[in-house]
Amino acid sequence: MPEHVESSLFTKSFWALLLGFIGYACRLAVTVILTRHLSLELYGDFAVAWRSLIFVSMLLTYGTAASARRFVTDYVAAHDQRRKRSFTYWVFQLLARSTVRLFVVYITFWMMTNVLHVIDISWLEKYHLAVFTLVLAPVLSVFAILASYILSHGYGLLTAFLNSVVFYGVQFLVVTIFFAVFIPENITHLSALLFSIVLVLMAVGAMISLSVPNMGIVQSVVSKPRRYVVDVEWMDVSQVAYLNELLVNTTLTMNLYILELFAAQESNVGIYSVCETWIVILGLLFVSLSEQDVQNIHEVGHASRSKYRRLQRSLDFFNSSKLLMAFVFLGFTWAFRVSILSFFSIPQGRAEYLLPLMIFNAYLGDNQYQLSYLMAHDDWDWVQRVQLLAVLLLVVVSCTLVLPFGMFGVAFATTLSRLVCKGLFTYRCRQRTSLRLNLLV
Repeated sequence: MPEHVESSLFTKSFWALLLGFIGYACRLAVTVILTRHLSLELYGDFAVAWRSLIFVSMLLTYGTAASARRFVTDYVAAHDQRRKRSFTYWVFQLLARSTVRLFVVYITFWMMTNVLHVIDISWLEKYHLAVFTLVLAPVLSVFAILASYILSHGYGLLTAFLNSVVFYGVQFLVVTIFFAVFIPENITHLSALLFSIVLVLMAVGAMISLSVPNMGIVQSVVSKPRRYVVDVEWMDVSQVAYLNELLVNTTLTMNLYILELFAAQESNVGIYSVCETWIVILGLLFVSLSEQDVQNIHEVGHASRSKYRRLQRSLDFFNSSKLLMAFVFLGFTWAFRVSILSFFSIPQGRAEYLLPLMIFNAYLGDNQYQLSYLMAHDDWDWVQRVQLLAVLLLVVVSCTLVLPFGMFGVAFATTLSRLVCKGLFTYRCRQRTSLRLNLLV
């Protein structure tokens, strides 16, 4: 690779990493404000509701946010405005139909609950915060699609800015202003907070997307293109992306749902969510490092022997760096575990022993090299079967262990699920290539 290209990649990676750190700082600040002013039980409700919004917004896009990165990128490179506008119209029509179904279910549900609770005037407080706010999911879906379009037009750093600084910065701004006015005390107040966050987030995302030249989203959505075409490949690729996103997001979301439903102590949800927020920094570092070699992994089948050796040395370096980062972060977290938890208003207790296990889980969850290799070689079926097995294992073991062990049982179930997942991915990669995508195998 030419030296100026390597320098450009390093510069972009540096700025992307810096933007990620700023977003992480905003996320930590939001968590601190919420945990210091809300009970752990109420903060847990907020965390589950926000995670539910993100999960449902992913369902509504049906994989089109991911497939846009492929098709829109190709159409922009080929200057094919007709297909780009047609694809955009198709994406938002699909989202519109999904949104209508969501609204029908949402309205039907509340009509039924009103009939069933016509006598009990305090029935509103009996439902989870997520039930009140799921109607906001389509707004987050549009935000995800806009981010994909900006990336597809070649604005990688702007996309990183949107997904990190804007996404978490808006939350920090709205939460700060909201808590300066009054302290939320119930589900109704938190619903208003979530409404404010989502609406401001959408407004900022829309303004940024409109500043990108030649996007053409508004024109494509408002009026059907004159020479409208539909490619059957759009749905095929979107379905594959949808299944992959569904399995990944289910794995990330299921822990909080199981704790919310079955944990003996309601505070477990809030504590677990705080620990997840703390270890996000590891995922950020791992992704930033992995992105340096993902493109080379896609081309490994056509690489010369010398390039193959250089890639192996690079993978060994990055994998060693990830392991070192995990150990350093683990040591720092363990040394200051009491201060970290008290910073988030979590009293001393067993929670401090949860952090090392979740850091280990974050390290096990780094499968980007294996996934990139398998998907580049059209091994989607194997990836999806393994991910489905991981989800089933997570659900079964978590539901078995959550009652006697609470959040530790769920964390151990995550460890077991990710060990199986990493082992099977590694086994499949070793069947296909002698390249060591992990540190040892």
